[in-house]
Parts: sequence; C-alpha cells; structure tokens
Amino acid sequence: QGSSGVVARTFSLAVAGVDYPNGLIVDENGDFYVASVGTDSVVKFNGRSGQPLLQFSGGGLNDPDGILLHESTPGVPTLLVASYSTNSVKQYNLDTGLWIRDFVLPDAGIPGSTLDGAASLAHAANGNLLVSSQNGDQVLEFDSITGEFVRVAAQGWGLDGPEGLLLMPDGGLLVASFYGGNVLRFAPDGSCREFIPAGSGG
Repeated sequence: QGSSGVVARTFSLAVAGVDYPNGLIVDENGDFYVASVGTDSVVKFNGRSGQPLLQFSGGGLNDPDGILLHESTPGVPTLLVASYSTNSVKQYNLDTGLWIRDFVLPDAGIPGSTLDGAASLAHAANGNLLVSSQNGDQVLEFDSITGEFVRVAAQGWGLDGPEGLLLMPDGGLLVASFYGGNVLRFAPDGSCREFIPAGSGG
C-alpha cells in the first residue's frame, strides 16, 4: 500500500541478498521469484509480505537470467534458470531450492546453432522449452522432457541479441532484439515482421 509497501519490498530484497535483480516470474499462489545475478541465485518471495522464502542456487549457476516454472515430469513442477555465462539451463527442486541437473547442457545444439549466452526462457505452443541464445542471435527450442536440442525456433531478419520472449495466442513468437532496439514477431511458418520498431514509445 503506497510508499510503505515499496519500502518493505525493497528492504526484503536487501535482506535476501538480491544483487542486480534480473529475471522475474510469479507462480499461481502469487509468490514471486527473482534472479539475482550478483549472488548467482534465484530467491522466492512471499507475494503478500515480500519476505524471502527460499533460495535456489548451486550446480554451477552463473549469471542467472530467465526463469521459468516447468514440468519435465508431469505433475512435478520445477524451476528452470538460464545460466548466462555457462551457456546452459539449470533445473531446481521447487520445494528445497536444490539443483537437480543441467536440463539443457552447456553449449547444447548443433554446429552453428549452439546455446551461447542463455537469456530468456519461455514455453513453445507444444510445451517445449524456448531459450534466447543472446550471443548466437537465435532462439533455440529444446525437448520439454529430455532437454535435448530440437531446432532453431527463430533467427535472422535482423535479430540481434535476443532477450525477452513471449508466445502469442496464435502461436507467433515475439522476440526482443536487445541490440536492434526493436521487437520482432516470428510466425509459426518461419516468416517474420517487425512488431515494435526501434525508437517507438516516445
């Protein structure tokens, strides 16, 4: 409520040791998760009080970026975290915060399309995992169960440093082109158009 609410939440971030907050998601209970680049961890907070509940770390997590709730086993939700500097995606137990495995192995992919600078995460229409390969200027798709490489989901059309990902209701994929300063829309058939031009918004 008002400024007091903002102060309380800012204080809780400091108490939890969050440094350089990056990725942010909210679960079905209203609790939220913040990727902390400076501490190589993700911290879960109570959605009402803003108090820290759990920390996710370990497994070589380095410079966490995108985070995503994901069921690689039906009915068992886990937390996926893009580990930017290790070019991988880590998987964590949602109840304990402990590392389970590298869901996407370091540098996964095929020659010319390996994960390089794992940034944002999203689910594809078929439930597979989409990962922004920021330094590779591609969005890669990985199997929802095994984490194995499936295909290049987006590339070209001026895509430069892909970051944020958003799946549209019609199956189209919006990709924030960080260095291009724009947002591109990739259609399911592979075609692309500029959705938000660089310099938009005033």
